[in-house]
Parts: sequence; C-alpha cells; structure tokens
Amino acid sequence: MLLNKWFLLVLFCIYANEVGCYAVHVFGDSHAYFCFSNKNRGTFDENSSFCMKLDDGDFCAPFYIHHLGPITMHRVGRDGFGILDIRGHVKDGDTVVFSFGEIDVRCHIGKQRDAQGRSADEVIKTLVSSYLKTISENVHKYKKLDVVILGPVPPSDMGHTAFFPVYGSLSERVLLNSLLNDALKAEIDKTDFHFLDIRDLFQNSEGSFELSLSDGSVHVNIAYNRVIKERLFSLVSKAPNSDNSL
Repeated sequence: MLLNKWFLLVLFCIYANEVGCYAVHVFGDSHAYFCFSNKNRGTFDENSSFCMKLDDGDFCAPFYIHHLGPITMHRVGRDGFGILDIRGHVKDGDTVVFSFGEIDVRCHIGKQRDAQGRSADEVIKTLVSSYLKTISENVHKYKKLDVVILGPVPPSDMGHTAFFPVYGSLSERVLLNSLLNDALKAEIDKTDFHFLDIRDLFQNSEGSFELSLSDGSVHVNIAYNRVIKERLFSLVSKAPNSDNSL
C-alpha cells in the first residue's frame, strides 16, 4: 500500500506539466534551496513534491527549485531577462516564488549607502523598484499565476566568505534587513503579488538569525523549512485568484 502511494506521487511529479497539474517553481539564490528543499540531498536544483493538510482540504504539488547561483536582488533588477527568465519552465496556473536579497543585506546595501552618500531608504527603494519590475516583466504575459516574493532571512554573523565580504555590524544589518522586508511588503501590497515574510519564524529577540534554526551559516536548516512551505501553501490557497488546485 505504501509502495503504491509513493509510486503514484512520483508519477504525479514527473507528469505534472503534461497532465495539467499546477506546480510550485522557486527561482533564486541558495536560499531557494534551503528554504524549500524537500530532499536535503543532491544539487541545489530540485524536482520533488510537498503535501500538507489545510483547513479546507489536502494539498499536494510538485516543487521545482531553479537555483540561479549567488545572484543579488540588485543584479535581477539590473539585468532583467538576462539573469531571470521563467519562460519555458512555468505554465499558467502555477505558483512562482522568487528568493533574493540576503546577499544584498549582507554585503551591498550598507556599502552603497556609505560609498555613494545615499540614505539606506533611497538605496532600498531603488533596489525594490528595479527588482519588482523584472519580476513583473517575467510574469505579465501569463493569464494566471500566483506570484510570491520571499522576504530575505534574518542576518547572522556566520558564513562570511572572502567572495562576499560582510559589510556593517550585525545590528546594522538587522536594521537593513527589516527596512528591505518592509519596503518589499509595502510595494507588493500595491500589486497582485504575495509577500512571504518568514522573519518571525527564524529570528531571535534581537532580530538576527536564531542559529539553532540555521545550517551554521546564513541559511535555514532544511530540517526546519517545513513551516515556510506551510505558510506558502496557506498564503496562495487563500489568494483571490486561487482555485485550490495545488
């Protein structure tokens, strides 16, 4: 009986696009994998599935994680389709999640503020505007999508590398992370997109990453990412344009 259940689930995932089932596609940096992986093994790209129970029924959907590398929110906004192109992967009715911004908080926003004599609010406003413009250009030709923007995870003092040197104190980055998440939410509230805020799930009392829930670096520990997917499913299942097909 158990074998039959898993066999049918595998078939469901493999043939989802062919039979018209809706799927979840996550595009982003490494956080796309750590926040949404259902396997905890293999490469950052992933084809898998996730099921859960909601008050209004059981939901199950294929998950496709498209890891684009260590790409910043700034680069998505600057390079447009040159760096983010969902065409050929996503079909009408799917849920599409975009996961960028942690690197911007860790390395770039504070540096741009100080090097160019700009305010943090102005840097973030420009960043968010360009980022959402690229996302809008990616999705506007679809008739129906649930579009979800994942807010960056809380910052930490772990996982710093020479390739992405951290800029600013942890308390500074906590503030910048809060400003970026709030700015994203404010702009997304003006659209048909949905904002997936996960700060409360992983931050400590100081607003930084609760290290016991991390991978020892800047990512969510995959063992604790189910709450993100549950929040995602709850979010899109209640969306006005959703028919609960996930």
